[in-house]
Amino acid sequence: MEEPNFNHFHQLRSKLYVIVFGTDTPAGKAFDVFLLIVILTSIVSVMLESVSELRSRYDEVFTLLEWSFTAFFTLEYLLRIFITR
Repeated sequence: MEEPNFNHFHQLRSKLYVIVFGTDTPAGKAFDVFLLIVILTSIVSVMLESVSELRSRYDEVFTLLEWSFTAFFTLEYLLRIFITR
């Protein structure tokens, strides 16, 4: 007989799997769209940072954005590992 905590843990992983890997579900599509928006925003941020005038004026903002994107993508990757194990 499974312990209730293990069952809840398994259900959570199953739901997260559907969201992260289920491209044919509404939640999966929403996750993919959100991830795409974050990726594109990250790319635009790097492009803008490459302009020296913008970099010198908004250096702190670009640094904050870079760390935020790094943290987000790290958490997303760890979530994928957590789900598939």
